[in-house]
Parts: sequence; C-alpha cells; structure tokens
Amino acid sequence: MAGLLQLSLDTSALEAFTTSAAARADALDAALREGLGELRAGAEVASADAQKRFEDLEQRLAQDAALRVSGASELRVEVDKLKAGLEAIPGYETLHELVNETVDERCVTLAAGMEERAAAAEQASRDAIAKGADLEDEVKQRVAVLEANARRSAADLVRLAADAAGKQLASLRETAQEALDARAQTLVDQLMAVRDGIEAQLVGLGEDFERRSERLRREVAGIARSEAKRATPGSSSGAGTYD
Repeated sequence: MAGLLQLSLDTSALEAFTTSAAARADALDAALREGLGELRAGAEVASADAQKRFEDLEQRLAQDAALRVSGASELRVEVDKLKAGLEAIPGYETLHELVNETVDERCVTLAAGMEERAAAAEQASRDAIAKGADLEDEVKQRVAVLEANARRSAADLVRLAADAAGKQLASLRETAQEALDARAQTLVDQLMAVRDGIEAQLVGLGEDFERRSERLRREVAGIARSEAKRATPGSSSGAGTYD
C-alpha cells in the first residue's frame, strides 16, 4: 500500500510538473509574441520616419532648385537692365559682345552647377530609398531570427519537459515494480511462514496420533490377553486384569 501511495503521489507531482511546463511555455510564447509585436511596431515607426525624412529632403531639394531658378531669372533681369544702361555708352557693340560672353559663361556655369546639384539631389534620393530598403530588410531579418529563436526555444522547452516526464515516468515504473516485488516477497514470506506452521502442526498431530495409536494397541493387547486367560480352563472367573 505504501508503494502504491508513493506511486500516486509521484504521478500527481509529474502532472503538476507537466502543467507547470506547459504554463511556462505559454508564457514564453506570449512574451515572444509581445516582443515581436513591439519590434514590428518599431520597424513601422522607423519606416515611417525614413519616408518622412525622404519627403522632407525631396521638398528641400525642390525648394532649393526653385530658388536657384528664381535666382537665375533675377540675374537675367539684372543683365537686361545692365544692357539697357550700356546701350547709351559709346562703344556699346564691343562692350555688348564682352557682356554677352560674360553672361553666357555665367549662365553656363550656373546651369552646370544646377545640373550637379540636381544630380546630387537625385543621388541622395536614391541613397535614401536604398537605405530605407536596407533598413526594412534588416528589420525583416531580425524579426525572422527572433521568430526562429522563439520556435526553437519553445521546441526545446517542450522537449525538456517531455524528457523530464519520461524520466519521472520511468522512475515511477521502477518504484512501482520495486514496491510490487517487495509486496510479492512479503506475501511469499508470509505464505512460507504459514506453511511452516501448518507443517509443524501436522508433525505434532502425527506424533500425537502415533502416541494414541500405541496406547490403543497396548489397550487392545491387554484386553486380548485378559480374554485369553478367561478362556483358559481352571482360571478363576472374572480374574482377568488389564495391563
């Protein structure tokens, strides 16, 4: 009975351990899901921030280009004013050619600078887009790694719980077998003791039966001798004795 009671207690402990392991696995899964949600939210915020920065940069570049165009228009107006003032000066033709060359060079230089700035702005825009894509890829990779780690951790926990449960079950089986073996041995010992007691009683009964048989044989022999003496001629009537 003690072995069976211990087996029941160990089974209850195993069930409690399994329940606790399942609860811890659920808690770990919930924590990992919460962490993944926070990471996704952070990735969305980072993506939105990168998009806003790109839009701000694009707007600033557009404003800068507009200012450059406006500056070129103002420069052209000033040049026209200068040309109008120079027309009244003697030798205007020679000076006009010089001014035209200077203005053309200035316009070419300004146009080249604007093209360079536009190319730089376009390159910066491409870099920003590439950086945003790289950031999104990095976030996706981190999320994938976290999900893989979460699955692996949950699988490890379940495997450990199963191993522990299997070991405890094997221990319980061994304990139960030992308890049954001990109980069986006790019953065998008790049966052997009962058998020995019965054999002792039988021996005693046999000895008592032998004694009673011997006494009965002597009594029968005495009776036979007495009857024989009575039957003998010359013997006194009723003079028989019993040994």
